[in-house]
Amino acid sequence: MKKSIHNILTSFLFLLILLFSLSLFAQAENTLIYGKVVDEYGNPLSNANILTGEKNQGTISNREGVFSLVLLKIPTTITISYMGFKERTIIINKEVLEKHGNYFTIVLSTDKILIDQFEITAYADKIVYRSVPSNILLDYTVNESGIILLLQEKQNKILRICNRNDTSYIDNELDFKAVTIDEDCKGNINIMTEDSVFQLFVQKTKGHTSVYIYPPHCITEYNELLSNCVGFINKNYIFKTLNKHNQKVNYWSINDSDKRNIYLVYDENRYLFAQNSLDRKNELLAKYGNVDIMGDISVNNIKIARQIMQHQWFFERIGCIPSYNPLFINNDTIIIFNHVTDSIVFLDENYNFLKSVSIRYPMLSNWADMIYQDKANGRFYAKFINNGIITLKEIDINKGDIIREIHLENKLFPEKIKIYDNHIYYIYSLYHNCIKYLMDRKI
Repeated sequence: MKKSIHNILTSFLFLLILLFSLSLFAQAENTLIYGKVVDEYGNPLSNANILTGEKNQGTISNREGVFSLVLLKIPTTITISYMGFKERTIIINKEVLEKHGNYFTIVLSTDKILIDQFEITAYADKIVYRSVPSNILLDYTVNESGIILLLQEKQNKILRICNRNDTSYIDNELDFKAVTIDEDCKGNINIMTEDSVFQLFVQKTKGHTSVYIYPPHCITEYNELLSNCVGFINKNYIFKTLNKHNQKVNYWSINDSDKRNIYLVYDENRYLFAQNSLDRKNELLAKYGNVDIMGDISVNNIKIARQIMQHQWFFERIGCIPSYNPLFINNDTIIIFNHVTDSIVFLDENYNFLKSVSIRYPMLSNWADMIYQDKANGRFYAKFINNGIITLKEIDINKGDIIREIHLENKLFPEKIKIYDNHIYYIYSLYHNCIKYLMDRKI
């Protein structure tokens, strides 16, 4: 019996050694290659496809264009492809590895035919402006006048008005230190400096564009008057006020010097959570005072200080974050997305209730608490984000349903998204914001 067990154990150990040896042998045959995929100008191409000749292995490049791939055998080939660029195939064998090493810089050239096809159909991402350290895109906005860019080219501040339908533009050199572009609640475009506000007016007549910049206003007065303004309808401004630890949102208007409440959103559960965190923190402070863990590092003191900081953190970082319930003006209708009751509320221009529609998208995963309005055609889009990839889902505001999705799949973490006239505009950054692209995607 003992001999039988011994034989079984011996056979088992022999099998383990054999499998381990085969594994080492297989690993010895593997070859790691890595590198970077770039365009003709050295700009990295993210999400480029890299496939072996057998098509059973592959990877994609990361945000900086970098990739790594383990080859199970050599010689082999790898094929690199990216939308809008010519596909490239490279032979990998011992001679190539001995000559160049395991690192490859792969340059893809533009596929002119493919780009022309995209421009005809207008569904590809189009570069509106390329921002580099010598020519910086400071800010932008989009409206019926066109794409308005605030640029710093060398030492000059430039206001550029781009035609949305072609590549034409006009430049206006500014004689003041502009910082950003702001659109106020009336839809006016304002150029902001550190202490002043300049209102911009663009007029287009018979193919001619005229740009007017009005004398400045004090930015402090501008903020006092319009910082809480969220809309303008029927010659009245609509304001927003937050209280109850930012969980009570009151929309109101002034009519003939009389304040009129329009609509109230109250997230009572989040308010009670915030208040409870604040109460427990204050109870600990009343009982123990400000605990000095630098002077007394006893276990009890550290425990109390940790509890106080924890309640303070819950109060500030969770309880006091305002719930997202934006108000929009759509023609002569006020539209409020009430995410506390999961509904869209419609009011007429005199603030009378019209209807309410249930919504379900806030219950979907990766909902990013953001709604975009396309002012040109009255469409609305909810923002979702997953691992840096943005998905915009169009909402049928009359039914509350999602009716289509648009994926910005080729660009991770796009910034300053704006939607106008069935076009999505956004900024895509590379090299820690040293290079920025203002992109245009037709929906």
